[in-house]
Amino acid sequence: MEQTEQLTDETIQNAIRKVTEKPAPEAIKTDNQAIVFYCKDCKELVSAKKQGKSLTFTCPQCSRNNIAIGTQKSIESYYHLDK
Repeated sequence: MEQTEQLTDETIQNAIRKVTEKPAPEAIKTDNQAIVFYCKDCKELVSAKKQGKSLTFTCPQCSRNNIAIGTQKSIESYYHLDK
């Protein structure tokens, strides 16, 4: 006959904890995954300011709303920016 391992409450709890543990954000997040704002008018990365409760951002340099939001890697790739 086959030998089966009996599952105890402790082994079940350990398995559940292992599956549901979330990795630390610092371990996952790299510089290329940081969210950045790109002003299409100024043609540079800026630290945009949010307007009210909407997802509208304003460029602090030119005061326009022509802002692209994305990861640093995607913005650099799409707008052909030098690193």
